[in-house]
Amino acid sequence: MLDINLKGAWLVARRIIPVMIQQKSGVIINNSSVGGLRGMNRLSHYAASKWGLTGLTKSWAIELAPHGIRVISIHPTGVNTPMNDGLAQLEGKTTTQIAETSAGNLLPVPWIEPEDVAQAVLYLASDRARYVTGSQFTLDAGLLTR
Repeated sequence: MLDINLKGAWLVARRIIPVMIQQKSGVIINNSSVGGLRGMNRLSHYAASKWGLTGLTKSWAIELAPHGIRVISIHPTGVNTPMNDGLAQLEGKTTTQIAETSAGNLLPVPWIEPEDVAQAVLYLASDRARYVTGSQFTLDAGLLTR
């Protein structure tokens, strides 16, 4: 979990940050989770990796702002992907039961769609978000308000 969620972001950034510094611009958008902003039952290893990514985001934003590079993390609630099938199978539940147990969104949806995350990333990478850096952008259907 740490290798994929945290070390993976570090390894990619290590290669691309020098290029961004040279071109004096760029945007790094780290794919975190609501688990990067709160603890999670049954998923402490996952939450720890995502909290680490939130810390990297804030630190890189401070370090890279003088070079015109923005760094943001996104924090979706559960997303409707095939990963839900694997978790459901492990726990002997349906994907809907997993979503409802895991998320507890305020809005009446068990999860959001991948397209919702993609649209947020497109916005954050665009010039319309040119002053957004060091921020944690939530797509949580109200989950963190609970």
